[in-house]
Amino acid sequence: MKARKDSICPSCGGGTGSAVLLGTVKNKIGELFDELYVHDGFGGMEIDMRILKRGQKEILVRCGKEFRFVVDFSSKIDAAQGRAADKETETN
Repeated sequence: MKARKDSICPSCGGGTGSAVLLGTVKNKIGELFDELYVHDGFGGMEIDMRILKRGQKEILVRCGKEFRFVVDFSSKIDAAQGRAADKETETN
């Protein structure tokens, strides 16, 4: 079975149909963890594993960053100013 070109992982070469070394997977997980740890925001990582045929396991790593913004809101005046700014942006 031939892998589609767009399903090949650029960082580890996964998806080519050939197995990668477990150390490669562990290193990638460590790199992603470090990246999330230094990220100035929120992030998440999930790891799923399932047993495949021929004595193999599929390891799926999902990793993403999130940005959280907190803004002060004190009155209806703030909301009106926000709408006015939005309208000004739309006209430009």
